[in-house]
Amino acid sequence: YAVQTPCGHNFCLKCFQKWIGQGKRTCAKCRHQIPPKMASQPRINSALVTAIRMAKLSKLNVAAGSSKVYHFVHNQDRPDKAFTTERAQKSGKANAASGKIFVTVPPDHFGPIMAENDPERNQGVLVGECWEDRLECRQWGAHLPHVAGIAGQSDYGAQSVALSGGYEDDEDHGEWFLYTG
Repeated sequence: YAVQTPCGHNFCLKCFQKWIGQGKRTCAKCRHQIPPKMASQPRINSALVTAIRMAKLSKLNVAAGSSKVYHFVHNQDRPDKAFTTERAQKSGKANAASGKIFVTVPPDHFGPIMAENDPERNQGVLVGECWEDRLECRQWGAHLPHVAGIAGQSDYGAQSVALSGGYEDDEDHGEWFLYTG
């Protein structure tokens, strides 16, 4: 089972119990305080448990010879991180290149990003994965637009939503946020 801490990080139940058993009362990733009730009664992340089960089924389907065809962006020569070229620096532009794209999904993709979409790590995007910034979200296919807070179209829905920092009444609560505008 997967356990989610109040700060939004996920750990396997046995690892979490071992950590707490050692007398540690902070998140192993960010050192955010873990309340005593959470330490004694860990919150199971059912969405992550479901995603893990789906990923296992997906691997079985691939092993059984699934007929799906996946297309990948061939960009092995690009650096892993976003960067600014000399030319862009001279003209005052911020991000001239967003770095390597690690997974490839169509712009109207809904649902999990499976291992088949991730040719290097072969694990896809896991529930609870965190990224440093929006460019990194784009590299992993979780939120494709560089600037827009909503990815999607009015006729088929939104694939993802990210805080854009443009509205003063947006609320960021770590695990969830309120987006307005």
